[in-house]
Order: sequence, then C-alpha cells, then structure tokens
Amino acid sequence: MVKALEIVVTDNGSGSESEVQLTQETQTNVTQTNEANVANDVNVSANTGDNEASDNTGGNVAIETGDVTENIAVDNSVNSSVVETECCPQDLTVLISGNGADSENEIDLEIENETQIYINQIAYITNNIQGTANTGGNTANDNTGGNVLIKTGSIYIAGGIQNGPINSASVSGGSGGGNISAKIWGNGAGSDNSIDADLDFDSDIFLNFKSDIDNFVNWDLNTGRNEANGNNGNVKILTGDIFFDFLIKNGPINFGGVDWGCCDIFDPGEPPGDEDPNDEEPPDDPGDENGEDNGEDENGEDEDDDEDGELLAEAAAIEAGGPGIAGLSDTGSDLAQLIFFWMGILMIVMGAQLIGREASGKLSSKN
Repeated sequence: MVKALEIVVTDNGSGSESEVQLTQETQTNVTQTNEANVANDVNVSANTGDNEASDNTGGNVAIETGDVTENIAVDNSVNSSVVETECCPQDLTVLISGNGADSENEIDLEIENETQIYINQIAYITNNIQGTANTGGNTANDNTGGNVLIKTGSIYIAGGIQNGPINSASVSGGSGGGNISAKIWGNGAGSDNSIDADLDFDSDIFLNFKSDIDNFVNWDLNTGRNEANGNNGNVKILTGDIFFDFLIKNGPINFGGVDWGCCDIFDPGEPPGDEDPNDEEPPDDPGDENGEDNGEDENGEDEDDDEDGELLAEAAAIEAGGPGIAGLSDTGSDLAQLIFFWMGILMIVMGAQLIGREASGKLSSKN
C-alpha cells in the first residue's frame, strides 16, 4: 500500500519527449494452521479400607479408618497465533525538473512489495492419570476375649499437570520503505534525462511448531494391608499418613515472535543551487553583544545598557588586536598590602640615611 506518491516531469521544452511508466504490485499472503489433539484420561478410586472384624468373642474389637482427600487438576492450553501487518509509509518523490530544448525525459519505476507469512502449529498432548487410594486392607481375624484395634486413615493427594500455552506465535508487521527521492535537476539544451528504479521489498516469514507431550501418572496408595490374625487380647495396628503431591508442568513450549519493520531508503537531499542567496537573514545589529539595539540618548548618541563600559581582558590582549595592557598588578590582596607596607618602611629608612649623609657632609664642609 502506498500512502504518498509524487512523480513530476516539469516544464518540458522544445523537442521534448517525456515518458513516465510506473508498475506497482503489493501482495500479502498470511496462512495460519493450528492443530491440537489432546486426550485427558483421569481415573480415580478411593476406599478407606476393606474392613473386616472377623470372629470376635467377648468384646473390644475396633477398626477405624477414614481420610482420603483428592485434588486433581489438568490444564492444557494449546495453539495460539497472532499476525498483525500494518501499512508502511512509502513516500516516493521522483522529479526531473526544468527540462529544456532537445530534452528527452523518461521515468521508469517498478515497485513490488510481497509479504508471505506461514504459521503452522501442531500439538499432540496425552495426559493419563490413574489413582486408587485405600487406607488399609483391614482384617481383625479370630479375636477372642478383647482388645484388638486397627486404625489407619490419612491419604492426601494433591494434583497437577499443566501443559503450557504450548505452541504460540506472534508476528508483527512491516515491509516496504519510505522516503524514496530521485532527482535530476536543472536540465538544459540537448538534455537526455532518465530515472530507472526497480524496488523490490520481499518478506518471507515461516513459523513452524510441533509438540508431542505425553504425561502418565499412575498411583496406588494404601496405608497398610492390615490383618490381626488369631488374636486373644491386646493387638493394635496403627498406620495412616500418605501425602502425595505431584506437579508436572511443561511449557510454554514452542514459542515465536517476529517483529519486522520498514526501512528508510537513500534520500540524496536537495540538489545544489536550490537555495536563494536573497533568502539569507541580515546580520544582527551590533548595538550590544546580544545583537540588540539599545536606542539613543537625548543627544542622539547610542545608549548602552550599562552606565560604565567594561573592557574585557581577552579583547584588550595584543593577540586579539587590542591595545594591550603591559601589566596588571594585584593591589587588593593581603599579600600585596604587606609588600607595600615593608616597601614603605624600606623607603623611609633609605630616605633617613640619605638625609643624614647630606647633613653630615654640610657640617664637615663648614668646619
């Protein structure tokens, strides 16, 4: 799909022969095939004992069982695929400009955009869960006289098996390109101009997944085959406690994900001679360093924002073409003040010595 297309052979001229030929083909093929074959077979049997108290005589026989708890879950999530293609911008500008005498102009463009996406997903899943839980095959047998106890109970079974998402695919979109620009400028007498472009965008995306998953869980839980036999007084059998917790997790198994996009194609930019020299902006008025005019004072002279001007050291430097400053002394710091103090003392002492020598010289000449 083309969002913008502009082909210009302009102005032409004497003896001009112009031809524009454009062939554009866009084809998108998307094929999705999902196949899943899932078989779940769950067989659970719970009992709490094959109880029997047998030939008791006289008293006290007890068989206690109970407690079978089962929790079984099978979760299969199989094939999923998402294909999302979007229209990529194809800005196309082809220009043969100016033309002229004896001009022969030809533009021949062939644009072909082809996208093929195949997604095939196959999953075979077989889950077979069997069970039986008992808590004892209890028999007390030939009890006579008293006291036989068989106590079982307690089988807790949790569960599991979760197979996936399994096969999943996500293909986003793209292909094609944008910003195509071809220019032949100016032209002129005896000009022979030709633009020939063959643009081919080809995207082939194949995602193929296959999964075969077999989970077999087989359990037989008991807590005792209990039997007390030919008892005569005090027999005790206590069992119980089977905790069985199973989890089988396969997947996400075969995944995917393709994200392809649009490509920018070479843009040569504006041809030379495209700018008008009269379009240049005038330079800033050097009224101040920011290029702003500060106006005039009462006498018609330019005003400055600052009352006192400032000569920057960089501007005054000889290398910068300024008048130059031979030396600048530091007169404000404590060290400078101390130097000035001792220089003053030294000059006073030297002056006193000089005055003393002058006075002694005059006295000796007078004598």
